[in-house]
Amino acid sequence: MTQIIELPRQTGGTGFYLHFTGGYRAANVAEDACWIEPVFVNDKPCATGPLTLAQLQMMDNQNDFRAIAFHRFGWMNGEYHLSWVPIVLGKTNHSEGPAELWSNIAGNFSRRRTKRFFEAAERSAEKEIAKALDDQEPLEALARYWTCRALVSAQVLV
Repeated sequence: MTQIIELPRQTGGTGFYLHFTGGYRAANVAEDACWIEPVFVNDKPCATGPLTLAQLQMMDNQNDFRAIAFHRFGWMNGEYHLSWVPIVLGKTNHSEGPAELWSNIAGNFSRRRTKRFFEAAERSAEKEIAKALDDQEPLEALARYWTCRALVSAQVLV
Protein backbone atom coordinates (compact mmCIF):
# COMPACT_ATOMS: atom_id res chain seq x y z
CA MET A 1 0.00 0.00 0.00
CA THR A 2 1.42 3.39 -1.00
CA GLN A 3 1.25 6.22 1.51
CA ILE A 4 2.03 9.90 1.11
CA ILE A 5 3.15 11.94 4.12
CA GLU A 6 4.30 15.52 4.58
CA LEU A 7 7.99 15.72 5.49
CA PRO A 8 8.29 16.86 9.13
CA ARG A 9 11.21 18.85 10.59
CA GLN A 10 13.02 16.93 13.34
CA THR A 11 15.33 18.21 16.12
CA GLY A 12 17.81 15.34 15.77
CA GLY A 13 18.39 12.13 13.85
CA THR A 14 20.32 10.32 11.16
CA GLY A 15 19.57 9.34 7.62
CA PHE A 16 20.83 7.66 4.49
CA TYR A 17 19.88 8.73 0.98
CA LEU A 18 20.68 7.32 -2.40
CA HIS A 19 20.55 10.17 -4.96
CA PHE A 20 19.47 9.55 -8.54
CA THR A 21 19.41 11.32 -11.87
CA GLY A 22 15.96 12.74 -12.39
CA GLY A 23 16.15 14.88 -9.25
CA TYR A 24 14.91 12.46 -6.65
CA ARG A 25 16.39 10.53 -3.78
CA ALA A 26 15.50 7.35 -1.97
CA ALA A 27 15.51 7.57 1.83
CA ASN A 28 16.38 4.32 3.56
CA VAL A 29 13.74 3.85 6.28
CA ALA A 30 14.15 0.15 7.16
CA GLU A 31 15.87 -2.96 5.90
CA ASP A 32 14.75 -3.40 2.27
CA ALA A 33 12.44 -0.36 2.46
CA CYS A 34 12.79 3.20 1.21
CA TRP A 35 10.69 6.29 0.58
CA ILE A 36 11.01 8.38 -2.56
CA GLU A 37 11.22 12.15 -2.19
CA PRO A 38 10.52 14.87 -3.02
CA VAL A 39 7.11 14.24 -4.47
CA PHE A 40 4.96 17.36 -4.56
CA VAL A 41 1.37 16.97 -3.37
CA ASN A 42 -0.74 20.14 -3.05
CA ASP A 43 2.48 22.18 -3.54
CA LYS A 44 4.10 20.58 -0.46
CA PRO A 45 7.22 18.39 -0.58
CA CYS A 46 6.23 14.89 0.46
CA ALA A 47 7.62 11.38 0.46
CA THR A 48 5.93 8.35 -0.99
CA GLY A 49 6.47 4.68 -0.25
CA PRO A 50 7.47 2.34 1.09
CA LEU A 51 9.21 0.65 -1.82
CA THR A 52 11.38 -2.45 -1.59
CA LEU A 53 14.84 -2.24 -3.13
CA ALA A 54 13.61 -4.49 -5.96
CA GLN A 55 10.73 -2.07 -6.67
CA LEU A 56 13.12 0.88 -6.58
CA GLN A 57 15.48 -0.85 -9.00
CA MET A 58 12.60 -1.71 -11.34
CA MET A 59 11.38 1.93 -11.30
CA ASP A 60 14.91 3.17 -12.06
CA ASN A 61 15.37 0.74 -14.94
CA GLN A 62 11.98 1.62 -16.45
CA ASN A 63 12.75 5.36 -16.34
CA ASP A 64 16.47 5.12 -17.15
CA PHE A 65 17.44 6.74 -13.82
CA ARG A 66 20.92 6.12 -12.40
CA ALA A 67 22.16 6.22 -8.83
CA ILE A 68 24.76 8.99 -8.62
CA ALA A 69 25.68 9.36 -4.91
CA PHE A 70 25.38 8.07 -1.36
CA HIS A 71 24.49 10.65 1.29
CA ARG A 72 24.74 9.78 4.99
CA PHE A 73 23.96 12.50 7.52
CA GLY A 74 22.96 13.22 11.08
CA TRP A 75 22.22 16.08 13.42
CA MET A 76 21.84 16.57 17.13
CA ASN A 77 21.13 19.81 18.99
CA GLY A 78 21.90 21.90 15.93
CA GLU A 79 25.19 20.12 15.07
CA TYR A 80 25.02 18.73 11.54
CA HIS A 81 27.41 16.21 9.98
CA LEU A 82 27.39 14.43 6.66
CA SER A 83 29.28 12.41 4.14
CA TRP A 84 28.46 12.56 0.47
CA VAL A 85 30.13 10.06 -1.83
CA PRO A 86 29.73 9.95 -5.62
CA ILE A 87 29.08 6.61 -7.28
CA VAL A 88 31.75 5.95 -9.89
CA LEU A 89 30.90 3.32 -12.49
CA GLY A 90 33.19 0.31 -12.30
CA LYS A 91 34.20 0.96 -8.68
CA THR A 92 33.22 -1.51 -6.02
CA ASN A 93 34.45 0.59 -3.07
CA HIS A 94 32.43 3.78 -2.75
CA SER A 95 33.98 4.90 0.54
CA GLU A 96 36.27 7.26 -1.34
CA GLY A 97 35.18 10.86 -0.79
CA PRO A 98 35.28 13.82 -3.20
CA ALA A 99 38.77 14.93 -2.12
CA GLU A 100 40.26 11.49 -2.83
CA LEU A 101 38.38 11.27 -6.12
CA TRP A 102 39.67 14.65 -7.35
CA SER A 103 43.18 13.80 -6.12
CA ASN A 104 43.13 10.60 -8.17
CA ILE A 105 41.93 12.51 -11.24
CA ALA A 106 44.76 15.05 -10.83
CA GLY A 107 47.26 12.22 -10.27
CA ASN A 108 46.15 10.54 -13.50
CA PHE A 109 46.78 13.79 -15.40
CA SER A 110 50.21 14.16 -13.71
CA ARG A 111 51.29 10.63 -14.55
CA ARG A 112 50.25 11.01 -18.18
CA ARG A 113 51.95 14.41 -18.48
CA THR A 114 55.26 13.40 -16.85
CA LYS A 115 55.51 9.84 -18.22
CA ARG A 116 57.64 10.74 -21.28
CA PHE A 117 59.91 12.98 -19.22
CA PHE A 118 60.71 10.31 -16.66
CA GLU A 119 61.06 7.56 -19.25
CA ALA A 120 63.56 9.66 -21.25
CA ALA A 121 65.51 10.92 -18.26
CA GLU A 122 68.48 8.85 -17.23
CA ARG A 123 69.79 11.15 -14.52
CA SER A 124 67.57 14.18 -14.21
CA ALA A 125 68.66 17.09 -12.08
CA GLU A 126 66.50 17.92 -9.06
CA LYS A 127 65.40 21.23 -10.65
CA GLU A 128 64.27 19.45 -13.84
CA ILE A 129 62.21 16.99 -11.82
CA ALA A 130 60.60 19.79 -9.80
CA LYS A 131 59.80 21.72 -13.00
CA ALA A 132 58.22 18.63 -14.60
CA LEU A 133 56.04 18.07 -11.55
CA ASP A 134 55.02 21.73 -11.22
CA ASP A 135 54.18 22.44 -14.89
CA GLN A 136 50.51 21.47 -14.67
CA GLU A 137 48.12 21.44 -17.60
CA PRO A 138 44.84 23.35 -17.04
CA LEU A 139 42.74 20.19 -16.40
CA GLU A 140 45.31 18.87 -13.94
CA ALA A 141 45.42 22.20 -12.10
CA LEU A 142 41.61 22.30 -11.98
CA ALA A 143 41.47 18.78 -10.50
CA ARG A 144 44.07 19.80 -7.86
CA TYR A 145 41.94 22.86 -7.08
CA TRP A 146 38.84 20.69 -6.52
CA THR A 147 40.89 18.37 -4.30
CA CYS A 148 41.73 21.33 -2.07
CA ARG A 149 38.13 22.62 -2.11
CA ALA A 150 36.79 19.19 -1.10
CA LEU A 151 39.30 18.95 1.75
CA VAL A 152 38.39 22.44 3.01
CA SER A 153 34.67 21.63 2.79
CA ALA A 154 35.19 18.43 4.75
CA GLN A 155 37.11 20.30 7.48
CA VAL A 156 34.38 22.95 7.76
CA LEU A 157 31.76 20.25 8.31
CA VAL A 158 33.72 18.45 11.02
